[in-house]
Amino acid sequence: MIFSSGASRAPHDVQQTDSAERTSMEHTPENDDTLYHNSDLSSLSFQTVSPMTAPSLSSYFQSTYQEARTAFLNAARAAGARLSHHIPPSLQNHDPELAIDVAEWGPDDAEHVLLHISGTHGVEGYTGSAIQTAILEDAFELPPNTKLFMIHALNPYGMAYNRRVNESNVDINRNCFRDESKRGGTPDYYDVIDPVINPTSPPGRWNMFYIKAAIAILQHGFQALKQAVAGGQYEYPKGLYYGGDKTEDSVSFLETFVQQRCSQARDLTVIDIHTGLGEYGKELLMIDYKAPQNIDSLCKTYFGKDPFRSERTGIAYEASGQLSQGIAALLPDQKVYWFTQEFGTYHPVRVASALRQENRYHHYGEGLPEHRSKQVLVDTFNPPDLDWRNQVVRRGKDVFQQALRLCANHQDSTGTGIEDDSTKER
Repeated sequence: MIFSSGASRAPHDVQQTDSAERTSMEHTPENDDTLYHNSDLSSLSFQTVSPMTAPSLSSYFQSTYQEARTAFLNAARAAGARLSHHIPPSLQNHDPELAIDVAEWGPDDAEHVLLHISGTHGVEGYTGSAIQTAILEDAFELPPNTKLFMIHALNPYGMAYNRRVNESNVDINRNCFRDESKRGGTPDYYDVIDPVINPTSPPGRWNMFYIKAAIAILQHGFQALKQAVAGGQYEYPKGLYYGGDKTEDSVSFLETFVQQRCSQARDLTVIDIHTGLGEYGKELLMIDYKAPQNIDSLCKTYFGKDPFRSERTGIAYEASGQLSQGIAALLPDQKVYWFTQEFGTYHPVRVASALRQENRYHHYGEGLPEHRSKQVLVDTFNPPDLDWRNQVVRRGKDVFQQALRLCANHQDSTGTGIEDDSTKER
């Protein structure tokens, strides 16, 4: 079966005559701008990205959530998708509308399912949306007995308001637990770093973050503090990487969606697009440390590279409440192959500074979406560098095609399911 778009670029107006079902989800800074770009720390892991010959790929990046949503929906319609729009209960009265959009192709009783997700971390969704829209404007062949879902903007509030977290300040990739007794606490050293990363005052003229961060790193070590900041915490509701005290709407939606639409499948392959971790312009295909036993060989065969297991290096960190573990545990009888496709941007200290500035302004400033801290966060996770954008869209399209080939050959694979709640990835 071939799906293709008839347009070279998605038009800018969402068609109003959409027959798709619209549903609600069920419940079961200190501000010295020069420091954003001129700190010596900002260049520690930069690498030059090779020049590209197809600059048009960067044009798939949009400037706002609404523009990205429009482009995705129009491209999905042109590609023959069946569409549904799911509005989180907490966003029911929001104007303009914020929704999790789902495009689907293929038979409902397919044994093989490919799930492609953008916007888990809100502001990172500009890259995921660009990749999804670019995919849909090319022809692709869906293998027999295969179902394809594309989820656009799993965290629509975060994308619309240029935040990594949702409307409750929750990182939804630290929010998914099968066992609620595991929800709680904070990593070691978070109480030490909390005053540095979560100041409780309005933004001021001087940004002392890099000096304070350097002192803390000298005292406690970089890897220990990275784990403390990014591992997920459950005691500081206005702090970075807060995992929440209950299951958030986007997570409830994904749980229900997977149980209702994917449970009939023999296997589920997930591509979840993220940015911000790793070397500039480099891709990591991250897998869960409890992934099916054959996932290493499958990754090498179909994606042309070894998967990234964060427990082998110091690049990533151990995190709690990850979607990859919690969602996979809902399908104990299926093989779940969850790949986090991560595109690197800047040094972790620079990323932390951008997150800190935006979070401080959101809670203790005016919180306006056009504030400079918001745009800096957008650029931190979606660099405006055309070479970077061309490269990640191209690679995103390649991985999608490779995932389709993996689905076509799943009948020859073996493996075991995934369970439990914690994971060593992002």
